[in-house]
Amino acid sequence: MPKAALTLTWSAASDSYAWSGEPGGEVLSLVPDSPAWFAWLAELPSFAFHGQAGSYTARQERRERGERYWYAYLRTGQKLSKKYLGRTNDLTIDRLEQVARVLHTEEISTISPGTAFPTQQEQHELTRRPQSVVTHAPVQQTMDRPAPAVKGHTATATAIPAQPLPPFLSTKLYVPRLPPRLVPRSRLIERLRQGLSLPLILLCAPAGFGKTTLLAELLADCGLPAAWLSLDAEDNDPQRFLSALLAAFQTRDAAIGAGVQALLSAPQGLQGLSLSAVFTLLINDLVERDMGEFLLVLEDYHSITAEPIQHALASLVEHCPPTLHLVLSTRSDPPLPLARLRARGQLCELRATDLQFDAAETHTFLRTALGRDLETSTSEAILSRTEGWIVGLQLTALLLHGRGSEAEVQQLLSDTLGSHRYLVEYLGEEVFARQPQAVQSFLLQTCILERLSAPLCAAVSRASVEESAALLAFLERENLFLVPLDEQGTWYRAHPLWASMLRVLLVRKLGASGVAALYGRASHWYEQHDLPSEAIEAAIQAGAFERAVQLVEQLSPLMIVRSQYATLRHWIERLPREMWATRPIVCLAYAWSLLNSGAGKVYTAPLEEADRLFRRDENSVGVGQVEGLRALGALMWADGREALRAGQHPHVAGPCAGAQGPASRGGRPLSARDRARSRTARPCYP
Repeated sequence: MPKAALTLTWSAASDSYAWSGEPGGEVLSLVPDSPAWFAWLAELPSFAFHGQAGSYTARQERRERGERYWYAYLRTGQKLSKKYLGRTNDLTIDRLEQVARVLHTEEISTISPGTAFPTQQEQHELTRRPQSVVTHAPVQQTMDRPAPAVKGHTATATAIPAQPLPPFLSTKLYVPRLPPRLVPRSRLIERLRQGLSLPLILLCAPAGFGKTTLLAELLADCGLPAAWLSLDAEDNDPQRFLSALLAAFQTRDAAIGAGVQALLSAPQGLQGLSLSAVFTLLINDLVERDMGEFLLVLEDYHSITAEPIQHALASLVEHCPPTLHLVLSTRSDPPLPLARLRARGQLCELRATDLQFDAAETHTFLRTALGRDLETSTSEAILSRTEGWIVGLQLTALLLHGRGSEAEVQQLLSDTLGSHRYLVEYLGEEVFARQPQAVQSFLLQTCILERLSAPLCAAVSRASVEESAALLAFLERENLFLVPLDEQGTWYRAHPLWASMLRVLLVRKLGASGVAALYGRASHWYEQHDLPSEAIEAAIQAGAFERAVQLVEQLSPLMIVRSQYATLRHWIERLPREMWATRPIVCLAYAWSLLNSGAGKVYTAPLEEADRLFRRDENSVGVGQVEGLRALGALMWADGREALRAGQHPHVAGPCAGAQGPASRGGRPLSARDRARSRTARPCYP
């Protein structure tokens, strides 16, 4: 590979970056990230970068459609690593340093697999100094604080170890089938096809506007390989999100993300690498494989509220490789730099006004659903009442079955004035009332379930498995808002608006105690089928707090080992305090989850409670675990003397066992590496 003629070098002495290698030996000074900076870079074929985090050669290459992109190259022995940098306008100092860190991390693991990765705190210390040639303004962005407008993020360097895939994961990766009575949406498909040249496609509209069906139609039309991931609230746990994202990519190629998977499987996890850094590793793996154009569809992204995930995705959007197209389906605007993407012409977006059925689509839909043509005025009246809202049209069509005369149709329309919410309540209840009694009973008893299968429905409704399977098949055949989640017809989900309406009817009919009994049956079925997370959620919904806290107590050691602190904390904080405050293992687990989820020193209250209970029971192993966590907390807060004292307990396990001078530094502030080791420790429960 030819040697680059120009070099961009970080100088610690001057706290600045400078170009060298100019003809005549002059040094060119440019303000980083300024218009002149990007104009200068656009004219360069390559340059060498020697930054704070590492070195490499950056080269500008022409790809398909004549567009130019920058890539970073680094040779380590016989291995040549290649990483995607982005377009010229992406080449900020922060981006150059971010890729340097990733290459440096891989270089370390290649030379010495046992060497710890740089921690997030150390990365911040490396990048907190000024990054400019002329001015000395402090750095505004780091790898863990990318450009998007997500405020208030305080990242922690918690390691992310491996875990088995969640039992329901396969249903989240399933690309939905096109409905048998599809209304082609050619005008929208054409807009989406044009958007495939951009890094982000956004579908943002309330429930019931056909976002999922439109995306399934796009995938069938464009023929590009795609990874699909349907998200829910549980995916706010970074560990679960990363595992699910890897599984989605691996549906296209089982080798994708093998490096990240290997790191996840390592005993000490990712050793402080942030989700943004993990995303960089994963995306670079895609670039290196040269798989051609590729779609990643994240459905129901509005479910994600965790800021570390939002930051990581924003970093992905900002530095998306040219062959990857990110598609988000959401009910509300995601916290991404949408205005900046619009200004750059890098965003394709469809909203509720775009997704509404027009007159022609409404006429086609009604004719297909009813098997006959309605008068033009009737079709227009239905369009006016529903405002092109697809679920409203579907409910209306279900009610029009059996109403043959125009007079009956007009009477129905005169009764359905109002908002979308009113339409769901009125039309939904009317559709429900027209079903056979057995179907009504089945719908009500199973509407509490996020996912439905014949055995699960049988346990909740107390019907037989055969009866439940037949009823699920009937609901799918009759288009009663049941969506298959796999090819085998094993798992389904109900449309959220339909399920919400059914739950209102369920409470009216059975009352709170009757609903709780259904959740209780579901919880027992989940536990019997080795689905403890789902069992805990259902038990909490049932108000069976004693049962829920027992399950949390059993599961908490595994949750800690898997770093699922956010989920564990969420469970415990929904339980009455008096139910868990007498259980030392749950108190200890709560303290772990607070310490590792950015809650500050509030972890000390449940830790002291666990200490009191273990000492009452004369459980020396439990006391050792308390002292171990106390020592780790002291390490994180740079309290070396306390870490030394607590770490000398005979039953302390992990890096603080028998802590001596190097671990505590005699009370002096600890290094970032020492604090990182504290974050990667795991408890050994008594």
